[in-house]
Amino acid sequence: RLCDLRQSSSAWAPWRMPAVPTQAVTRALCLVGPEQRLRARDLHLRLEMLSDRYLQVRQVDPDSVGAVDVESELSQVQICTDRLQEVALCLLLQRSPPRSRE
Repeated sequence: RLCDLRQSSSAWAPWRMPAVPTQAVTRALCLVGPEQRLRARDLHLRLEMLSDRYLQVRQVDPDSVGAVDVESELSQVQICTDRLQEVALCLLLQRSPPRSRE
């Protein structure tokens, strides 16, 4: 029932992300050049370090079941923070938000 309620909800929240297509991401990494792979590696490493620090601050063991919920919470916080930064910048510049991330 809970899944039905989530799917029927017309309100979109930034922390409701679809499942990551890991197989497609893995294939994509094989197709990009070495510079992009190094950049992806560095970003992944920084995200892992941020996640580890967040778990330490929340005093949660990374191997525990609760770590998944805390990492999900971190993702929600990051998405909301990014969105707030974008909105604040648009407000300061008195411009509408860009249509794409590029």
